[in-house]
Amino acid sequence: MVIGGGDFSITPGGDLSEDLSNLDIDLIPDIPSLSDLTPKLEDVGVRIVQAIENAYGYVREQVRGKEPDIIASITAGTLIILAGVTIYHNAKKGL
Repeated sequence: MVIGGGDFSITPGGDLSEDLSNLDIDLIPDIPSLSDLTPKLEDVGVRIVQAIENAYGYVREQVRGKEPDIIASITAGTLIILAGVTIYHNAKKGL
């Protein structure tokens, strides 16, 4: 008795590996090797570096000529944060 039809059939009590070897299907797909992935990984690294360079260039152009204002803003922001933390700790201690 043969089960199946067409190009595939299974014989009960037969060797399943023999029946499967008659198929023209690759049951375990080819796994790409590291050497196949290396060019793609290098491309990703290059694109990350290019993105960082582009971001730096954009920020540099936006900041050019405004350095004193930016330094003053950073200083004022830092002092405000420190004053807030000091007030919070003094209020927490009850002083």
